[in-house]
Amino acid sequence: MAGKYDEAQFREELNRLRQEVDSAGKCFASYEALNRWLANPENDLDQNDAGFWQLHRATVQAYLFMTLGRLFDNGDDALSFDRFLDTRPEIFAREALRARRQPLTGMLDEAWLQDFIERAYVPTLEDIRQLQRFVRPVRKQCEKIYRPLRTAHYAHRLGKRESDELFPKTNRNRVRNMLFRLSAILQCLFDLFHNGRKPFLLETSGIWRPRQCYDYRRSYGQQLRAWEGETERVLTLLYSSRDDGTKST
Repeated sequence: MAGKYDEAQFREELNRLRQEVDSAGKCFASYEALNRWLANPENDLDQNDAGFWQLHRATVQAYLFMTLGRLFDNGDDALSFDRFLDTRPEIFAREALRARRQPLTGMLDEAWLQDFIERAYVPTLEDIRQLQRFVRPVRKQCEKIYRPLRTAHYAHRLGKRESDELFPKTNRNRVRNMLFRLSAILQCLFDLFHNGRKPFLLETSGIWRPRQCYDYRRSYGQQLRAWEGETERVLTLLYSSRDDGTKST
């Protein structure tokens, strides 16, 4: 299938998708942190606040599921991973990279730029297809669970039975892995587009992934924990003890 994006559109959609996936990651992290906080008996949560935190938890869960449900939409105006990955390899050609980098190099030595361009990786159509295959498990989960859940429960309230059947199929560890895959492929495409760097997801041998893939998974896990920490800091501040023994609200 021929790609639909020119260079300007690719840059815009790349930035938009990174923002979407980051927002979903922050919601997931906030949900995880709040669950741990509420489950910890050492946190003397004021029962008068329970309704507020239940509403907050439901809100971040709704945003997370809505985002996952729409990332693979196929509407003409939808922000879609499928259409984004169906891009033309010539966007990553060396001359295209030179045109992008030239304004950024300023007064740098032309020889340096030439060497940079010559060392740039140019993907093949098969490379693009391999990257597409990396997100297939995510698309499968979105189409099977999160898109129907978005439609049945959040968007249209079509029926309680369908929602009741879908919610038990959601899985937090699976969502974490979905977010990792989406973030990883966007990082690979960012590095390829701006720096001519070969995507680490292409460095495969059989079923084995390169060390960079595991390094990125660890890095993304650290990012999620940092986002969780933001929620935990707010909760700690709100419920820190006062000198008179009451809780701050």
